[in-house]
Amino acid sequence: MSETDQPQKTHLLDNFSKVPCFRRSLLSGITGGLGAGVGYFFMTSNVRKSTQVGFGSYLIITMGVWFYCRYNFAQERIKQRQIKKAIQHQLLTEGTDQKPQDV
Repeated sequence: MSETDQPQKTHLLDNFSKVPCFRRSLLSGITGGLGAGVGYFFMTSNVRKSTQVGFGSYLIITMGVWFYCRYNFAQERIKQRQIKKAIQHQLLTEGTDQKPQDV
């Protein structure tokens, strides 16, 4: 058996690193949750409640950044498809008498 016949071993984190917006949302959530938890602890000195606030903030921030980033990613993909279609149409009609259309 040659090396090309063997399946490549992939780690779980390798798959997540290919997902758009995953890293940014996770890092934002961790940072925000840690900051909220530590800030709440400094104000109240209540360990249990500050842990809950920190974890809740982590979840909310991670999900918020994830959905915001994915929405912008989808909008960008739509614009890219429109531009690609317009360029293809321009290339097809270049040098002819056909008027350019709004695509």
